[in-house]
Amino acid sequence: LTSLCEDSCLTVAVTMVPWGMSVVLENLAYILVCMQWTDFFWTTSIYSYFFLSYITFYSVSGALLLFVAVRVLESHWFMWIMQMNHIPKEIGYEKHRDWANSQLAATCNVEPSLFIDWFSRHLNFQVKHYLFPTIPRHSYHKWPLWSKYCPFLTALVDIIRSLKSGNVWLDAYLHQ
Repeated sequence: LTSLCEDSCLTVAVTMVPWGMSVVLENLAYILVCMQWTDFFWTTSIYSYFFLSYITFYSVSGALLLFVAVRVLESHWFMWIMQMNHIPKEIGYEKHRDWANSQLAATCNVEPSLFIDWFSRHLNFQVKHYLFPTIPRHSYHKWPLWSKYCPFLTALVDIIRSLKSGNVWLDAYLHQ
């Protein structure tokens, strides 16, 4: 059982669960199977607090509907953040790059603004996020060192090159 719990591919099938609760139940089942009691305590306390807080106002069905609505909005937010920083990059075969160049090829920054900084929680600076993970996210825009490593013209060429990568995506999709 211990080796099974250490395997990241362990999945506990939960089927026929309404309102998208299968992921929550799958996570709880994994925690129970692996006997991670601290995680179980904190996870159940968070869900208990959520449902006990909202059942008094919205009933059980209303609290479940609110839970699902929050998860749907959260998943859309997360996918928007991930796609704006990762999708426009090239794909293809292994190029045997060093770690730093692999990180540069796998992500891109998004032009900062008050809204983007707030909405992405400063994760619009993905290159800095990958190369320098110990710097606090709110300090990325204050840190000028990056500009000497990736000047404007290099960034412009990279953007133009990434626009051409759409054919690579299509080719990879069609020839799976």
